Amino acid sequence: MMAPTSRKSTTNRERRVWQTMWGMLGSAAAIGVIGLAVGLLKARTQGDTHDFLNGMTLGLLGSLPVAMGVWLFRAYRQMDEFGQRQQERACAFAFLVSMVAIMVAFAVSSFTGVQVPLWGLYVFGMLVYSAAVVRGAVLARSGR
Repeated sequence: MMAPTSRKSTTNRERRVWQTMWGMLGSAAAIGVIGLAVGLLKARTQGDTHDFLNGMTLGLLGSLPVAMGVWLFRAYRQMDEFGQRQQERACAFAFLVSMVAIMVAFAVSSFTGVQVPLWGLYVFGMLVYSAAVVRGAVLARSGR
């Protein structure tokens, strides 16, 4: 006779959300790698080819934030109410912390003349959002 296991089976909804999240991660990585490869090729070219690859690099890397927004919205629509509230809290927290970081960067830039790249603020905001999502998942898993 086998002892019962306490492992919970994953539901269909959880499977869909995980598939969407992994799809988002894979797509973002693919766009980033292609953008990086095109950017590296751009450094070795001249003339019209250089201009074409420069436009491709800007287009690929510029589409990444928009694509992330679309993917996150898709994942949000597949979640239940509890998951949606967790995402809303994570987005609100990330927005607040990102706005504080932007104001600090603006103050530092205006007084010292040091330029803070815009992509750095975007990466910072996405890292804060990711940390808030992980924190919410850990708290939900522990039952708090």
